Amino acid sequence: MKKSQTQIVEAAEKMNTSQFIQFLKENKVNYSISDQDNIFDDNDGLVNIEVDGMDDGVSILFADGRYQG
Repeated sequence: MKKSQTQIVEAAEKMNTSQFIQFLKENKVNYSISDQDNIFDDNDGLVNIEVDGMDDGVSILFADGRYQG
């Protein structure tokens, strides 16, 4: 089942970066990481994730594992 933008954002709000990436994988949602401070630890530094199906220019930003918007 395809996830809506609202469902994706709601998931991000409840998860840390690693959990959110796993959620995307498990739900077969295509994504790309457009910017990442620490490639060895998803929960350290800034991680900007672009998710297919979201409005143009909208991405999910995490800082130190916490959802920022």
